[in-house]
Amino acid sequence: LRLTSIDKQPLRLILTPSLLERIHRLERLMLKVMGRLQKANALTTLSSEQKTWIIPLLQPLAKRYGASTSERKLGYIIDDKPIEEPGFDVIKHYFLALSHSVEKRMSPLNEEWILAMLTDLHGTDNLPSFYREKELTDRPKSLVARIYEAAPYPQIESLMTTLMQYVEHTPYSSVLVAMIACFYVDYAKPFESFNDEMSVLTGKNILIQSGWESLAAYLPLEGVMDAPAFSSVCQEVQKTKDVTYF
Repeated sequence: LRLTSIDKQPLRLILTPSLLERIHRLERLMLKVMGRLQKANALTTLSSEQKTWIIPLLQPLAKRYGASTSERKLGYIIDDKPIEEPGFDVIKHYFLALSHSVEKRMSPLNEEWILAMLTDLHGTDNLPSFYREKELTDRPKSLVARIYEAAPYPQIESLMTTLMQYVEHTPYSSVLVAMIACFYVDYAKPFESFNDEMSVLTGKNILIQSGWESLAAYLPLEGVMDAPAFSSVCQEVQKTKDVTYF
């Protein structure tokens, strides 16, 4: 890969036959599901069935922010109905950001798209900063294994520029590139807040802008980062510099 780790070591990806088959199988399944979406290009005119696909995407965010996971209440967000409960503003802003990715033809990953997503997530265009300007953690977890909680802030702009260039020029499948970018944003944690959400939105937008359109929005990536195995897998990638684990 043309990507490096925080400690400037090259990252690698091993395209084994089994991995390639899993990717091709996923792509075939995604093509099959696209027919059920009736080529919908937005999340603002959803069928009853499509709404049931969105609810499970919002429930992990509701858990993360201490909001109700009730299907009825989350349905208010999809239907743009008012709901005054703790945590629901964040979920509403996330759904808005995801909808805008589907509705607008944008670059798969550039600073214009990042700014648009951060504006939606924060609910204001008066952002405190673009990339974060302070550390999220003082030291790496282990000086020997070089496992970091987040990239040191002076490296963020360089890491993200490299990622943008990689996404633009890589010859790999968009499914594979989306997952690599999803990992890399979570790895660097380049923002003051909403890094988990931006990681998922990055992966989905790469797929959306690569021709998968609204189908990509329904992929259940939102709960992945809260899964018990997620942290250990990411640590293994950092130790080995092998993104294949992810």
